Amino acid sequence: MPRHAAAAGPRPRAPPRPLPLLLLLQLALLLLAGQGLHRHGLIVAAEADVNLPLGAIFDQGTDEIRLAFEFAMLSHNHNMSGRRYELEAFVDVINTADAFKLSKLICSQFSRGVFAMLGAVSPDSFDTLHSYSNIFQMPFVTPWFPEKVLTPSSGSLDYAISMRPEYHQAIIDVVKFYGWKHIIYMYDSHDGLLRLQQIYQSLKPGPHGFQVEMVKRVSNTSEAIEFLHSLESSSKSARWTHKYIVLDCTTEMAKEIVVAHARDVQLGKRIYHYLLSGLIMDDRWETDVLEYEAMNITGFRIVDTTKKHVRDFMQGWKEHVATLPASPSARLSLSSISAHAALMYDAVFVLVEALNKLLKKKQVPLRRAGQASNSSRWPDCNASLTWEHGDKISRNLRKVELEGLTGDIRFNEAGRRVNYTLHVVEMSINSNIVKRGFRKSELTGKSHLMGRWRHSRCTADWERFGDKIVRVKDGKYGHVNPDAPAGWDGMMGELIRMVRGTSRHFPPFSSIAAVPFTQGEQQHPF
Repeated sequence: MPRHAAAAGPRPRAPPRPLPLLLLLQLALLLLAGQGLHRHGLIVAAEADVNLPLGAIFDQGTDEIRLAFEFAMLSHNHNMSGRRYELEAFVDVINTADAFKLSKLICSQFSRGVFAMLGAVSPDSFDTLHSYSNIFQMPFVTPWFPEKVLTPSSGSLDYAISMRPEYHQAIIDVVKFYGWKHIIYMYDSHDGLLRLQQIYQSLKPGPHGFQVEMVKRVSNTSEAIEFLHSLESSSKSARWTHKYIVLDCTTEMAKEIVVAHARDVQLGKRIYHYLLSGLIMDDRWETDVLEYEAMNITGFRIVDTTKKHVRDFMQGWKEHVATLPASPSARLSLSSISAHAALMYDAVFVLVEALNKLLKKKQVPLRRAGQASNSSRWPDCNASLTWEHGDKISRNLRKVELEGLTGDIRFNEAGRRVNYTLHVVEMSINSNIVKRGFRKSELTGKSHLMGRWRHSRCTADWERFGDKIVRVKDGKYGHVNPDAPAGWDGMMGELIRMVRGTSRHFPPFSSIAAVPFTQGEQQHPF
């Protein structure tokens, strides 16, 4: 056939080229995935391109909390062996509490098809976000609630969940443990006043109760120091009277008040004992500030740095912080993690755990990356459509049980933390924070305040010398008590009476009392 005739007809198709072996393996894996490759009870297809969008809103000035959120997202997405999907975050940082602006921002988040919302905002901003969360049934997980947030009286489900446990009862327990009969309450915000109200409501009449002697709101350190001066100048005896102050304020203000108090030569030092409300002892307290040592300071911690998974986290956290484009001082301030940042980190994994359970039961569908929507009904502010799976997600959030940075995490039906542990700590020499006990809140609603003094090294050394160690019979430190023999009860009473045990044949020499002890006005003469 002539060459030009062959060119006029259709050209013969070339034989197919063999596919590379690597491409064949990839196609085979995708085919298996499409036919039902099961991983952890979830059918996935090309797992790398399956994502789960989350919305996040943060106030300006919450950099550490936002960093903890981002670190949790990275930790989940880099866990190739354990994760079932990749988290995708839409983050908004706000500097306003204007309800109209917040409404537009929240509706914009809804339009992105987010499965749930997280974030940390001011109480004023929280009101708007909380309302939209309940109206459109959008789960919202936050490190803390403002104190005024109550469980809906209608019995309807609250779609917002707080990671911070309630601690007003812990304040009451510690005050009773120390045997304080009168306290002074200083606070700096409306939340502090509401916590005082909770303390009043939780106080029960009885011989072990106490009175709130004075209440003072302060807006800065100068007002606090001026108030302390007024306490000492009120009468001649007030100068030497012991003062027990519950200080409910931010970490920075608490530090400033303690330092200013220690440097004020006109104010007493050891006659004061500060009980810091909240979880501010988890924040970084500089060890080179000598003024901290001059004061009696007690507080609470929720992050137990002795646990292995917490130590492992801190190692990864420090390595992550070291990569940030920040100044050395900023990196130093982030070398530890605050309670609120730890609660934010835990919030991400609480939400992940709740979603995992639903996805395992195929009750909530995933979507592929780049897919605008799927068969689910997403919330729509204009059409007043609620989030189709919001109710299921919120109910599963209340069923989550896991161990996080902030200890055992469980919730009751109202979405409040239960079965948590608060560690009671004191400031010691070199501004080191030493654990003195812990308060355990159980599922039954009961709580226990436990001391650790009996495990101290000194008591173990005494046993080697043949001394007999027994616990004080009435379990008290010791106060003036007209009904007790010699007018004193507790350890002070045993020391005065030189009584040890109940047997007459036991040598009557009780000369040493071992206990974390703050010398009070009554004990001062001894």
